[in-house]
Amino acid sequence: MDERTLDTLGTLDPDRLDLWEKRRDQKVLSFEERYQDLGRIGRGASGDVRRVYDMKMDRVLAMKLLQQSFLHRKQAVTRFVNEATLTAGLQHPGIVVVHDRGVKINGQPWFTMKEVRGETLEKVIHAGHSQENASISEILRPLITLTQRICQAVAYAHDRGVIHRDIKPANLMVGEFGVIQVMDWGLGRDLNQGDQIDPELQPKEGSAALTREGAILGTPAYMAPEMAAGRSRGTRESDVYSLGAVLYRVLSNLSPYSGLGPRPWEHVAIAAPPKVKTRTHHKLPPALVEACERAMDRVACARPSALDLSVLLQDWLDGAQARQRATQMVRHALDSLKPRIASKRQKAQALQREARMVLSKVPTLASSAEKEPGWRLEDQAQAHAQSAVLAEARFEQALHAALSVDPTLGMAHDALSDLYRDRLIEAEAQGDTPRALSSQVQLETHDRGRNQAWLAGEGTLTLHTEPSGAQVRCRSYVQKGRRLVAGPPKLLGATPINEAVLPRGSHLLEVTYPGFEPMRYPVRVARQEHWEGVVPGENSPRVVPLLPSGPERSGCCYVPAGWFQCGGDPDAVDGLEAQWIWVDGFEIQTHPVTHGEYLRFINAQLQAGLSEEQIAPLLPWVSQSNAPERALYVREGQGPYQAVPDFYGAPWDPSLPITQVSWHAAMAYAQWMGGGWRLPDELEWEKAARGVDGRTWPWGEHFDPTWANTVQSSDGAPMRVSVHQFPDDCSPYAVRGMAGNVRDLCLNPWSKVGKLRQPILRTRPWTDEHEYVVVRGGNWVSTPAFCRPANRLVTKPEARSSSAGFRLLRPVP
Repeated sequence: MDERTLDTLGTLDPDRLDLWEKRRDQKVLSFEERYQDLGRIGRGASGDVRRVYDMKMDRVLAMKLLQQSFLHRKQAVTRFVNEATLTAGLQHPGIVVVHDRGVKINGQPWFTMKEVRGETLEKVIHAGHSQENASISEILRPLITLTQRICQAVAYAHDRGVIHRDIKPANLMVGEFGVIQVMDWGLGRDLNQGDQIDPELQPKEGSAALTREGAILGTPAYMAPEMAAGRSRGTRESDVYSLGAVLYRVLSNLSPYSGLGPRPWEHVAIAAPPKVKTRTHHKLPPALVEACERAMDRVACARPSALDLSVLLQDWLDGAQARQRATQMVRHALDSLKPRIASKRQKAQALQREARMVLSKVPTLASSAEKEPGWRLEDQAQAHAQSAVLAEARFEQALHAALSVDPTLGMAHDALSDLYRDRLIEAEAQGDTPRALSSQVQLETHDRGRNQAWLAGEGTLTLHTEPSGAQVRCRSYVQKGRRLVAGPPKLLGATPINEAVLPRGSHLLEVTYPGFEPMRYPVRVARQEHWEGVVPGENSPRVVPLLPSGPERSGCCYVPAGWFQCGGDPDAVDGLEAQWIWVDGFEIQTHPVTHGEYLRFINAQLQAGLSEEQIAPLLPWVSQSNAPERALYVREGQGPYQAVPDFYGAPWDPSLPITQVSWHAAMAYAQWMGGGWRLPDELEWEKAARGVDGRTWPWGEHFDPTWANTVQSSDGAPMRVSVHQFPDDCSPYAVRGMAGNVRDLCLNPWSKVGKLRQPILRTRPWTDEHEYVVVRGGNWVSTPAFCRPANRLVTKPEARSSSAGFRLLRPVP
């Protein structure tokens, strides 16, 4: 290309210039065309290092070639190739960069690398100790800085499974600006993949192993005793010993061993080197002497890692005083502030429980004076809770202050990671996504590896069924159209399933077995936690029975025994605190009891011989202002009871849910049904509505008036609708109508305390000593705020309401 062409390159458009570059690079240069020999840099035992000019890339490099006299030695060729391969795979500032490799026409292997101009660490150490009138700190500071960087480079290689096996000052090159690099990886070994051998560079007669058991490789004065004795081919620990020997040389300007004689390995294998000391009056820093002795421990497993050794050296460089001051700050925070947080929180929770108990015994319409003791307890609980928040803020502030003194202080990072992990667990349990994300970022910032698996978010699942051998498919819940929808099925296998790995989150297990009803089994898998059906007080998972198929299963949904998270909805009316509760298995009616079903019950009472006076309390009654109360079921003459239109003249629909009946009437209906049927306890009802994961609505976290029959669900006047309408009002167990249409009367009496602190649900029915019974669910005349499944509403057992009906359940043995 002439000068005129070069001058016009700047005027080419980018596309043409790029095309020119591609065409120029298409030419394959031979070794002689690409590299120009600029002379020898150095010569080793088997390698020759020359300075070359790379004409393709316009740069000066160092090229190492295997000497021709070694080409017939398979082991030498293998080691040379291994050095190029291992070094090329290590990308670290402390390890020389390999650019290219190949084989000359004469069979001589070569590789190019960055030329490191400077001196070996051996010469730098000697120069440092030769300074006159310098303090030991002035002598050692730059040398320890270099040694610490060596440890980091070796730690990087160890992390990738590569060991050097010949670390010594002569193989450590100090370049410009304090750059130090670990050279000569010819004896290196990849612990993951074995010795790296390039088939193209192997001698034709076959490959040669780098070492064999009992072979002795390396430089004796810097060699670990287990290698000198032939007991090891080299490990990370043997590299650390060599790093310790380098540190020995740095501290003393002496080799660990001298005058070893003709068989030096034998002496190294059985005798420790002399205690490290200088040849001058200088006293060595105890921390550095200890680090050297630990690294050169005769027992390999007692040595620190290369990374730990680098930390020890960095500690000395940073200053022991700063580390001590920061450590004291963290210990004060852990010993003084952290216990205060726990104490205040426990006190607040205890006072809150006591306040609930006190207020639960006070009638709702009691005077303020009668409620004052409970209110006082609530105020005290709030004061302790606020003190806990302040103590936690001071604790967090103290840990960050310690890190401002020593940013590498592990105990401060660990304490902060514990704090942020607790916050993340709490935020995820409460469904507070913004706080959870913030806590996770903070945890990741301070975590030093011990939470890595936990952050990955996997857990395990155990499920045993009767009969065993049932097929289990897992469908993970995903957000779709603002609803939680079960995703595509993934086969987990046949029961019993033990510790199957599942990602963090909510899942629906679909369990099938011929001749049995399909079972829906929702689970929530937390980070590194095990979901299993172990009842409190037992040691093994409870076997979950499958239900035989049959007509008696029609119109029912199976809620298997197990744990579920109740409460925890901050916007629920009189809602419970979040708590995991064990609930035994049961079947629950898919829909509320309908008018058609209830009318059959009434006429059955008539056929059983009950008089109209006895039946009257069981009838649904309606009332309207300025009009007398009247029954919705009437009979003509001696005929059966029949339904009549309501006040609005709406035609009677047998699929409408029954309302306007008392709790006592609902209990009578359950007794007539027989077979163990009864009203649900409020927590049984809540589990059937919300599943196990603490979701706000049966379908997820968002509300839309088209999904459940509430006061907002119609353009006209709100009204009850058939139980078959609003199919989206469906729970994880396929139970319908639990967020709208009509509420459900529950078995148990209402109390402010609810079922808190009871790990196993024990049902108890309302008795005359109680004032109210619990009502759960949403209805057709309420706003969404009063339709949340975690709401705990009340009614008197004799009352009738147009918004409340009931459904039944029966326990599963």
